[in-house]
Amino acid sequence: IHQKFLQTRTAMRLNLQSLRVAQNNLKAAKLRLEASLTETYKTGGEDAFSYLLAARSIGELVDQMQVMQRVNGINKTLLNEITHYKAEISSRQALLAKQLKAVKAQQRASAAAKASAQAAVSRQKAYIGNLKSSIQKILDEQAAARERAAAAAAGQGVTTTTNVPVPP
Repeated sequence: IHQKFLQTRTAMRLNLQSLRVAQNNLKAAKLRLEASLTETYKTGGEDAFSYLLAARSIGELVDQMQVMQRVNGINKTLLNEITHYKAEISSRQALLAKQLKAVKAQQRASAAAKASAQAAVSRQKAYIGNLKSSIQKILDEQAAARERAAAAAAGQGVTTTTNVPVPP
C-alpha cells in the first residue's frame, strides 16, 4: 500500500509540474496573441479588399497580401497553441483529480490496515495477559496446596519407619 502511495504521489508531482508548464505556456501564448492583435489594430490592419484598393502595383499588392498572410498565420499558430494548451490543462486537471482520489483512497486503506494491525496487537496482548494471569493463578493454587499439605503434615505428626516413639 505504501509503495503504491509513493508511486501515485510521484506521478501526481510530475503531473502538477506539467500542469504548471502548460498554464505558463497558455498565458504566454495568450499574451503574444493579444500583442499581435493589438499591433494589427493599431497599424490599421486592413483586410484583403482594402489592400486591393490601396495597391499601386501588383507587386505591392502581393507584398501586402504576404504580410497579411504571415500575420494571419502567426495568429492562427497562436490560436492553435492556445487550444492545445487549454486541452492539455483540462486533461491534466482531470488526471490530477483522479490522482487525488487515488491518494485519498490509499490513505484510507493504509489507515484501515494500521487499525487492523493495532487491533491484532491488542488482541495478542490481551491473550498474553490472560495466559499470565492463568499461570499465576495455577502457581498460587499450587503454593496454597503445598502450604495446606505442610500444615496438615505438621498437625498430624511425623510418621517414621523407625521404632523411636514420637514425643508427646
